[in-house]
Amino acid sequence: MLISLSFLILTHLVICQTFTSARDGVFDDDNTWVGGAAPNDKFGGSTVVNINHDVTFDQEINVEDNAVLNISGSGSLKNIAQNKKFKVVDNGTVNAVRDMIVGHFDVEDNGSFTIDGSFSSQELHIKDNSTSVFNGSVLAKKNFEVKNGGSITLNGPSVFEDGVDIKDDAIINTGANGVITAEKDVKIEDDATVNFEGNLIVDGDLEIKDDVSFTSNGTILVENDFLLKDDVSVTLNSDLRVNDDLEPGDDINLTINANAYIADDLKSSGGANITIGPNSIVQIVDVLDHDGATLTINGALIAQGLGNTNESVNGATINGSGLLQIGGVGIDNNGTISGSLDVCSGTGTSPFTGG
Repeated sequence: MLISLSFLILTHLVICQTFTSARDGVFDDDNTWVGGAAPNDKFGGSTVVNINHDVTFDQEINVEDNAVLNISGSGSLKNIAQNKKFKVVDNGTVNAVRDMIVGHFDVEDNGSFTIDGSFSSQELHIKDNSTSVFNGSVLAKKNFEVKNGGSITLNGPSVFEDGVDIKDDAIINTGANGVITAEKDVKIEDDATVNFEGNLIVDGDLEIKDDVSFTSNGTILVENDFLLKDDVSVTLNSDLRVNDDLEPGDDINLTINANAYIADDLKSSGGANITIGPNSIVQIVDVLDHDGATLTINGALIAQGLGNTNESVNGATINGSGLLQIGGVGIDNNGTISGSLDVCSGTGTSPFTGG
């Protein structure tokens, strides 16, 4: 009985250990830590690790099974070569005041991660009902994904050098200073929820599809196409610029409550519902191609038609109380234009060429 009791006490002491850094050094070097013993690379069981110095690591680290890693304002944790994995899993928690540099970074299985300092990684994955808050700058050099109920909040400037993939009930929020720069395509899909207070800059396509709820109070700049499809709801409360096509389709709801500039065509189809709010001006440099959708204009839509092609209203509805101004050749109207909407050409003459 005494032997069993001693074993249980010893086991409890091992599981509930606390490690505190004593000096700058390497994570797996005993001399880095108070008491001369380093924590395991994969630590859990309510273990607490406190880093108050500049610590580097060159092995995979897992914070798991209710363990806690704290990085104070005088500490940092860095994998300088950025070639090792760092995971926060199974209810593990990381609280970092200062900087982190890692390789492949995962927060998953109800893990929790918060950092106030700068963060840099090769890959960044937030998934499986985990929660992450980045209050400083973020740099991800390769894949960035949030999926399977993972939640991320970005309150500082973030740069994603490779693809961005938000999907499968994921949640992404940004604060007013949470400016996102994505250097390639951004895909948001499969029941994701997006709330942006900061700006979004996409150097490729922005694609939103499959039951996504997307609200932006920050400016959005899309270098290529802005694609909306399959039952998404998008509300834009700040300015939008698309340097190629804006393509709403497949039963989407798009509300524009600010100014928008579309450098090529607006191509709507498939039962899309588009609303331009009061005091909003949407300018299309080339063609309005409105097929099988409903467009409500309570502000102004100006389709310049610089490609010298007819604007097309095919089996669609345009209504509202604002202004529709058409350039180019005119409107090929095979749909319905109604309400108290003012419709005119850039010269003030009738723009209609169809029925």
